[in-house]
Amino acid sequence: EEDTFSFFFDGLPAGWSSAAHEITIGAGVEDRAQPGITPAANADTGWHDVTLVGESTDGSVREETTLTVNVVLEPSSIDYTGETYVPIGEPAGFEAAVTMQSDNSPILGAEVMFELTGPDGNLTVSGTSDANGVASADPIIDLSAGDYDLAFSMDRFGKHAPASGNVTFRVPTVAERIGDLIEDIAAAGLKRGIENSLTSKLGGALKHVEAERSTPACNMFGAFSNHVNAQSGKHIPETTADELLHDVDGISAQFGCDA
Repeated sequence: EEDTFSFFFDGLPAGWSSAAHEITIGAGVEDRAQPGITPAANADTGWHDVTLVGESTDGSVREETTLTVNVVLEPSSIDYTGETYVPIGEPAGFEAAVTMQSDNSPILGAEVMFELTGPDGNLTVSGTSDANGVASADPIIDLSAGDYDLAFSMDRFGKHAPASGNVTFRVPTVAERIGDLIEDIAAAGLKRGIENSLTSKLGGALKHVEAERSTPACNMFGAFSNHVNAQSGKHIPETTADELLHDVDGISAQFGCDA
């Protein structure tokens, strides 16, 4: 003779769910039931008492047992994938990816905080992770040049454990930006005469910047801009010219030429 029994959890806290498991066994036969239980996404971590019920389908047999289950969070990872070197006046390019450690699958909808802290105060913004687990934020950098600590973090999100990390974020000086622009010009594939003329003007500006001579430095930035404008669409492709003008405008503004 066989009997069918259903095993399920009863009286669970709000938001918890369970899946019953039904087995049919004969007299003197042992079997194993595996009912499922899923805590609420916001359930407190730690130990919880729950009631497991085993009941025959005809209701003639019913047994209740108290079990203790331990609720733990799914381990999470957060990796910074954004920019770490951004000049004053440019979008920050903060970006971080949040994933589950178990299978590296993305976490959707989590709020990621970005906090930049350093020599000139701090900047705090947040972004929400997309279907790829990537959260981003693009505030304009308006802090002084220097090295900053960029902390990025996700608080507990449903079943996902908190995760955090830090990277160094650099806001370059005027001198550094001039050096970067000289490198960009060298890599732009311009005619040698154009390249030499532009880099010479920037080299002169750099010397004046390092000597803190404002007027001649600003004049050199202006001469650079005039040369680029004159050659735009001719010996300098328009898109390249626009990029060069954007960069030198940012550099001169940081140095105070527009003040």
